[in-house]
Amino acid sequence: MVSKNHPFFLSLMTTIKSVDYSASLAKSGSSPDLTPPTGYSVQQLVANLAAGVMAAYNAFNDPSDPNVYNSTPSLSGYGNVQTIWVSEVGEIPVTGSEYQVFGFAAAANDNTHNIVVLRGTATAVEAGYDLYEWDTNTPCTLPVDPSATNPQSYGNVKQSLYNFYATGPDPLSTYDDSLASSFNTAVQAVAASSSASMWYVAGHSLGGPMATLGALDAYLNGSFGSNQPTLVTFGGLHLGDLSFVTDYMNELPQGLRIANQCDFVPSLVALEPSGTPPSDPYAALGQPGTFVWQNWDDWANHSMLNVYQPMVTYAGQNSDPDYWDMITFGASQTYPQPG
Repeated sequence: MVSKNHPFFLSLMTTIKSVDYSASLAKSGSSPDLTPPTGYSVQQLVANLAAGVMAAYNAFNDPSDPNVYNSTPSLSGYGNVQTIWVSEVGEIPVTGSEYQVFGFAAAANDNTHNIVVLRGTATAVEAGYDLYEWDTNTPCTLPVDPSATNPQSYGNVKQSLYNFYATGPDPLSTYDDSLASSFNTAVQAVAASSSASMWYVAGHSLGGPMATLGALDAYLNGSFGSNQPTLVTFGGLHLGDLSFVTDYMNELPQGLRIANQCDFVPSLVALEPSGTPPSDPYAALGQPGTFVWQNWDDWANHSMLNVYQPMVTYAGQNSDPDYWDMITFGASQTYPQPG
């Protein structure tokens, strides 16, 4: 995530409110709505996905050397890694680097499943897609591939997020340069050499709606074969209205939405929400898995590294509970930020 001290954010944080006006369509219940592969618990799978998301962040910008960008992603226990790129000219100080690592697809070494994982916001350009143009929506036409024979509309989604996926931040980009194309190509490359039928797609922050679009787009495009991917998001942004969520779940009914209730990003629907809900509110997608982790800092509450990953991976010591056991799956109350 872009530093909270970045000038782009310092001028905004005094006005952002995290009041959740969104409608929701999700399965309720006390257990996670996710079927793990053979030999895995739900927690083990989700922890692997969280590790994959962090691997995508680290491939974009090496935490041990901040001058190193766009390394080849790697994740313990997974092979046949296929990098997923987004076109962003001039976003990082790498000469001639137009394409930035946004995630990857990979196959589990035990041949039980395949994954696609996407990082979240890491540049100022990406942050603009997060924060601006709420309530400017567009029909979600999928598949995005212009060669698709029967594209259809799946409700309405935030236009800027759809554009980031379908064409990318570069206004001169074509489908061949897009995140959509790279996502489908990576999935197809893994699918071509893997016999595993189970697919899981995950993303954090901006990567949440991109994973959502990618899962449905690649499924409709046949990139997963006949297999239905399962979506898992960590602190993901809203993407579409209730009609989109309904249409999505008719195609891909299983998925989890992991959200820290102290994190403003999953509740963001505008920079300055009005006193009444929008006339066409955004809807949350997937079964919620919510928890409270308060760091008294907006961006610290959103951290993949320091909040979401430890929440799903921490193993309790002695009689201490596992953090995973503190996640509530199913409907939860709104927890607005103060101020």
